[in-house]
Amino acid sequence: MTTAGTAWEAALDSYEARLDAVGEAISSGDPASVPPFLAPDDLGTMPSVAVERALRLLERSRELERTMARALSVVSDKLDHRPTQPAPRRASRLDVTV
Repeated sequence: MTTAGTAWEAALDSYEARLDAVGEAISSGDPASVPPFLAPDDLGTMPSVAVERALRLLERSRELERTMARALSVVSDKLDHRPTQPAPRRASRLDVTV
């Protein structure tokens, strides 16, 4: 495999590991614990042998995004329907005695 191919393989390995971590973090309720994926700047053109794998990982990433969107929707609905409480009362007098 060429240097570009090896670089792409390493980048896809890293991305796949991040997708695994995101899936586990979603399951444990802490998706914010996974840092964003940053692809190397010097990958060059993706070799044709990597395209199929990249597309599979992209679909997996989109499924995780859909999972997160559903979870956020559930939380949003719960917040919209939470019982409201009146604001705490404040003291209504000011002591001005000296």
